[in-house]
Amino acid sequence: MIKAPWTTAQIENLRKRQAEPTLHSYTCDDCGNDLYPTEQGWECYTDGCNYTQDWAHTSDVTGEFQSLVDFRKHLDSKIDASLEGI
Repeated sequence: MIKAPWTTAQIENLRKRQAEPTLHSYTCDDCGNDLYPTEQGWECYTDGCNYTQDWAHTSDVTGEFQSLVDFRKHLDSKIDASLEGI
Protein backbone atom coordinates (compact mmCIF):
# COMPACT_ATOMS: atom_id res chain seq x y z
CA MET A 1 0.00 0.00 0.00
CA ILE A 2 1.23 3.50 -0.84
CA LYS A 3 -0.27 6.53 0.87
CA ALA A 4 -0.71 9.99 -0.64
CA PRO A 5 0.65 12.48 -1.45
CA TRP A 6 1.18 11.10 -4.96
CA THR A 7 3.33 12.41 -7.79
CA THR A 8 1.99 13.39 -11.20
CA ALA A 9 3.26 10.09 -12.63
CA GLN A 10 1.58 8.10 -9.85
CA ILE A 11 -1.70 9.95 -10.41
CA GLU A 12 -1.50 9.10 -14.12
CA ASN A 13 -0.97 5.41 -13.26
CA LEU A 14 -4.02 5.52 -11.00
CA ARG A 15 -6.10 7.18 -13.72
CA LYS A 16 -5.12 4.44 -16.16
CA ARG A 17 -5.92 1.81 -13.57
CA GLN A 18 -9.36 3.31 -12.92
CA ALA A 19 -10.06 3.22 -16.66
CA GLU A 20 -9.11 -0.48 -17.01
CA PRO A 21 -12.40 -2.29 -17.68
CA THR A 22 -11.17 -5.68 -16.46
CA LEU A 23 -10.48 -4.40 -12.94
CA HIS A 24 -12.88 -3.23 -10.26
CA SER A 25 -12.35 0.48 -9.76
CA TYR A 26 -11.69 2.24 -6.48
CA THR A 27 -15.10 3.37 -5.26
CA CYS A 28 -16.53 5.64 -2.61
CA ASP A 29 -17.44 3.92 0.65
CA ASP A 30 -20.33 6.36 1.10
CA CYS A 31 -22.09 6.57 -2.27
CA GLY A 32 -20.44 3.82 -4.34
CA ASN A 33 -19.32 6.04 -7.23
CA ASP A 34 -15.82 5.91 -8.70
CA LEU A 35 -13.06 7.84 -6.97
CA TYR A 36 -10.64 10.20 -8.74
CA PRO A 37 -6.94 10.35 -7.90
CA THR A 38 -5.44 13.65 -6.80
CA GLU A 39 -2.13 14.61 -5.25
CA GLN A 40 -3.69 14.29 -1.78
CA GLY A 41 -5.39 10.95 -2.46
CA TRP A 42 -8.68 9.68 -3.84
CA GLU A 43 -11.69 12.00 -3.90
CA CYS A 44 -15.34 11.42 -4.62
CA TYR A 45 -16.72 14.10 -6.94
CA THR A 46 -20.38 13.30 -6.33
CA ASP A 47 -22.29 16.40 -5.25
CA GLY A 48 -22.64 16.46 -1.48
CA CYS A 49 -20.16 13.63 -0.90
CA ASN A 50 -16.88 14.53 0.75
CA TYR A 51 -15.37 11.04 0.93
CA THR A 52 -11.58 10.79 0.56
CA GLN A 53 -9.11 7.92 0.74
CA ASP A 54 -5.36 8.36 1.15
CA TRP A 55 -4.07 4.96 -0.02
CA ALA A 56 -3.90 2.69 -3.05
CA HIS A 57 -2.37 -0.70 -3.71
CA THR A 58 1.32 -0.52 -4.59
CA SER A 59 0.92 -2.19 -8.00
CA ASP A 60 -1.71 0.39 -8.94
CA VAL A 61 0.39 3.39 -7.91
CA THR A 62 3.53 2.10 -9.63
CA GLY A 63 1.75 1.00 -12.80
CA GLU A 64 2.66 -2.67 -12.30
CA PHE A 65 -1.03 -3.54 -12.57
CA GLN A 66 -0.69 -3.16 -16.36
CA SER A 67 1.60 -6.20 -16.63
CA LEU A 68 -1.00 -8.23 -14.71
CA VAL A 69 -3.77 -7.05 -17.03
CA ASP A 70 -1.63 -7.84 -20.10
CA PHE A 71 -0.85 -11.31 -18.74
CA ARG A 72 -4.53 -11.97 -18.05
CA LYS A 73 -5.44 -10.91 -21.60
CA HIS A 74 -2.69 -13.18 -22.95
CA LEU A 75 -4.05 -16.13 -20.97
CA ASP A 76 -7.60 -15.38 -22.09
CA SER A 77 -6.50 -15.39 -25.74
CA LYS A 78 -4.72 -18.74 -25.26
CA ILE A 79 -7.82 -20.22 -23.66
CA ASP A 80 -10.03 -18.88 -26.43
CA ALA A 81 -7.70 -20.33 -29.08
CA SER A 82 -7.66 -23.73 -27.42
CA LEU A 83 -11.47 -23.79 -27.24
CA GLU A 84 -11.99 -22.98 -30.92
CA GLY A 85 -11.72 -26.61 -31.99
CA ILE A 86 -14.16 -27.90 -29.40
